[in-house]
Amino acid sequence: MSGKTLIILRHGQAKNAGISEHDHNRALTSQGRDEAMGVGEILADNGLIPDYVLCSTATRTRETLAELQNSFPEPLAVTYSQKIYNASENDLINQVATTPENINRLLLIGHNPGLYQLALVLAKGGDKQMHNELQMQFPTCALVVINFEGEWRNIIHIHSKLALFTTPQKQIMA
Repeated sequence: MSGKTLIILRHGQAKNAGISEHDHNRALTSQGRDEAMGVGEILADNGLIPDYVLCSTATRTRETLAELQNSFPEPLAVTYSQKIYNASENDLINQVATTPENINRLLLIGHNPGLYQLALVLAKGGDKQMHNELQMQFPTCALVVINFEGEWRNIIHIHSKLALFTTPQKQIMA
């Protein structure tokens, strides 16, 4: 069995919804675009270019992905799914579990609170300091990388390792 990597990314900072605007249609702010571009650079610099992307259909997640793409040499294979928008942790686990086994590195772009809960449940092993930081916050463009051995369909039952947790705020301070 080959090693798998799940990359969990919360969308970049989005504009507040206007009175007549639906939450699903909120766009990124310029800060959100910068955050997403920075995450793309982190992924590329660490050799974490996804084999495949599952992305919410919301405007802010699609725009986050578009900014990430600028850091990669080729366009990423993507499925946009309405099921990721407002998904619970269990919904997200079910989505990830259906990933084809020929995909070794999956990027999931979505929303809180589901993504945050997913990250907390799946990040079982790894650096204690990163775990502590993850427990404290999951702001916009928070990035979690989880490694595990096994099959996607068993992700909830397999020992996994938190390989990376970072936030735009952390990158600014670094």
